[in-house]
Amino acid sequence: MLHAHIAILSLVTIAIAASGCGGSSKETTTTTTTTTTTTATTPVPTAALVKVASGTPLTRAQWIARGEAICTKLNTQLEANTVKVASDFARVLPQAAAYEHAEYVSLVKLVPPQSMTSDWQQFLTETKKWSENSRKLGEDAVAGHFTFQDPLVTTTKNTHERLAAIAKRDGFKECALV
Repeated sequence: MLHAHIAILSLVTIAIAASGCGGSSKETTTTTTTTTTTTATTPVPTAALVKVASGTPLTRAQWIARGEAICTKLNTQLEANTVKVASDFARVLPQAAAYEHAEYVSLVKLVPPQSMTSDWQQFLTETKKWSENSRKLGEDAVAGHFTFQDPLVTTTKNTHERLAAIAKRDGFKECALV
């Protein structure tokens, strides 16, 4: 899952470099509850924690295997949708968002081992945020409002980093690829 997501963000970075648009070297940290601007996308609000599915918990091996299968499917789908020119973002981002939402819907159905419930809840919450952010970026791309300076691009990158850390810590490989 995440490998393909970061690939899209990497393409954004490449496109920035190719277009001659540079980023600032100044590092900033922003804490935002709600931001409203007329020129940039408003970041998706922090979602409440996602409820973990109930039922008979999977073994750790089953949980990882099923999660990895879902993430592998997403990675394959995303890798099939390449960006060659900037105008491709209007086609690729909405499709990626649809794939990511389908992934979330599949992952949320897995019942983790009891000892992994808290991590899984965090992972699912971040996955939901990623899906929502991707949907919004896709909408912006279709409307011609997508820019690489959009704060939502940074927010989405940070969400990816949190997802990757949780997935890697829990033993996922496909779901933790960076």
